[in-house]
Amino acid sequence: EKIEIGFANASFAADKAPLGRVPAAFVACGGHLYVFGGETDDSTGPAPNRFLNDLWRYTPGEGWALLSSTSDESGPAPRVLSSIVCAGGELTIFGGVMRKSPTDNVIVGDVWSFSLAQGTWRQVQQSRSDQLGPGPSSSHTATVIDSQPDSMIVFGGSNDLGAATNKMWVYSLSKNIWRELRPQGLPDVRSFHTSVAIPGTSKMKMWGGVDDNSVWTYDLEVDAWSVVSSDLVYESGRSGAELNGEFYSFGGLEITHGQTLYSNALSMLVADGSWSEMPVISTVPDGRCYAAFASIGGYVYMFGGYRRDVSSGTMTVERLPDLWRLSLTLGLVV
Repeated sequence: EKIEIGFANASFAADKAPLGRVPAAFVACGGHLYVFGGETDDSTGPAPNRFLNDLWRYTPGEGWALLSSTSDESGPAPRVLSSIVCAGGELTIFGGVMRKSPTDNVIVGDVWSFSLAQGTWRQVQQSRSDQLGPGPSSSHTATVIDSQPDSMIVFGGSNDLGAATNKMWVYSLSKNIWRELRPQGLPDVRSFHTSVAIPGTSKMKMWGGVDDNSVWTYDLEVDAWSVVSSDLVYESGRSGAELNGEFYSFGGLEITHGQTLYSNALSMLVADGSWSEMPVISTVPDGRCYAAFASIGGYVYMFGGYRRDVSSGTMTVERLPDLWRLSLTLGLVV
C-alpha cells in the first residue's frame, strides 16, 4: 500500500478569520485548533508590523470563532514567540516577546490561563527575575504528554539575553509549580525547534532549531533523552505534527547564495530515523516557514506562516492568512 496525500484550501471572509500572523502560539485540543498572538503585517504604526494578543478557535465544519479580541485588556499583552498548551479545560500561555516601544522588545516569563468553559483570562505568574522557573523565555517549546496531562514540559528557546538554551523545566498546571529537569543525554542549545508528543505515552519527539539532523526523544517517566541520526537537512522555521502514529515535517526557510528559498516539501519520519519526502496528489500550499501545524481527527491543519516574495516587483502579504487541510489516505500500489 501507499499513502496518498492531498491538501485542501479553506477560505473565510476576512472578518470571520484571524489576520495572517507569525510566529503564533497554537495547539490542537478537543477537536479544535487554537491560535494566539503573533505578528501581523501593518505599515500604519510607528513600529514595523503589529503584535497581537487575540485568541481564535477553529472547528472543522464550522470555521473560526474569536474567543478573545485584541481589545481585551484582561488577558496577556500582545506578543510573539510564546507557547500554548491545552489541558484540564484550560489553555496555558507561557513567555514570548513583548514590544515595550517601537524600538524595544523584551522577552517575558509570565504564565496565563484561559478557561474554555468561562471564556476568561487569569494571570497565574508574573514575569519576574526572582520567580522560580525558567524565567523569560521565547521561541521555546511547551508540550503536554498523555501519561501526565498536568505536566507542561518546556525545552530550550531564548533567555532574557536572547541566548539560546537547552534547559528543561516541567510545570504543574494544577499546582502552578515549576521543577527543573536535568535529564541524561541533553540535546544542544536551540530555539525555534519542533516538539510533538507521542500519543498514549510519556514521550515527545523533538527536532530542528539548529543545524542538527538528529531526531530526539524525551521520556518524562525516566527523565532521559535518546537520539537517532536523521537526514533532514536544516531549514529554519519547519512545522511538525503527528497523525495516526506518524510524524510529519513541512516547509522551512533556507538562504542559499544570497537567495531566500521557502520550502513546501512534506516529509514523513520513517522507522530508521530518516525522513521521506511525500508526493502530494493535489495543489500544494506555497512554501513558508513558522506555520501553525497540528492534527485534528484524521487530518493535519496548517494556518498561516511567513513568506516574502518580491519577484513581481511589488511586496505581497508576508504573514499569511490561509488555512489548509492535509489528508492522508491509504491506496493500493499499482
